[in-house]
Amino acid sequence: GKAASFGSLLVFAVGCGGGGGLATLPAVTPQQAATVSKTVKATIYYVEVHPADAPTRAILQTLHDTWHAGGVRIDYLPGNDAFYDTLVADANAVGLKLDLITPYGTPTMNPASYAAAAGSAAARYAGQHLTWEIYNEPNLLLASNLGTGLSGYVALAKATAIAIRANDRTATIITGGTGGPDTTKFTYAIAAGKALAPYVDGVSIHPYGIDYGSFGAAVVEVAAATNLTVYISEWGDNNQQGLTQAMQSVKGLT
Repeated sequence: GKAASFGSLLVFAVGCGGGGGLATLPAVTPQQAATVSKTVKATIYYVEVHPADAPTRAILQTLHDTWHAGGVRIDYLPGNDAFYDTLVADANAVGLKLDLITPYGTPTMNPASYAAAAGSAAARYAGQHLTWEIYNEPNLLLASNLGTGLSGYVALAKATAIAIRANDRTATIITGGTGGPDTTKFTYAIAAGKALAPYVDGVSIHPYGIDYGSFGAAVVEVAAATNLTVYISEWGDNNQQGLTQAMQSVKGLT
């Protein structure tokens, strides 16, 4: 399982690997869904999938009806307009929200062209109330042609957020969740959130390095430091063993 927090929503997204992983996932029980719905105001269950999983409308309907999902988190891969056009339409049809993660880019891109591409994508889906998460784990994975270090990510994310906002006022924009050493102390995430606060709606973390019961404390820490909504946009929990404990740790925070 994985988790994400959107706006005043705490979103627990039960994730899967790429390439057909959806077929092996267990259904969320009514009891688990009830736990999710009671912990935080307006809680929504998200499911993280990958483009390789090729989520059809039937799969999305199953995520909604059987998993009690409220949304899907998925990588945005440019050049696949037909796939995302269908995904957005199908998600809307079955009542699911979408969190699209901006891509890692190509070696020929620079920050300006990356931002422009994100703006174009946002324009294509303007009015759909999508969430855009700017770059996955930038503290580990930021391409050198797009920037170096924290300052490089901040510059890239600022330009990207401005471009998205200019093309879709309904979009929710969040920083990329951080990995590696930033899964326990969140130093990079906090610094990025502070610098980007005028341009984004939330700051994202990946708390793999802390126990389930500490999620609430992490959210409070990062929110207080940045004055932004905190999004737990990725988290691993095999067999959902820590789901209830993690949910209880953030109860009442919104």
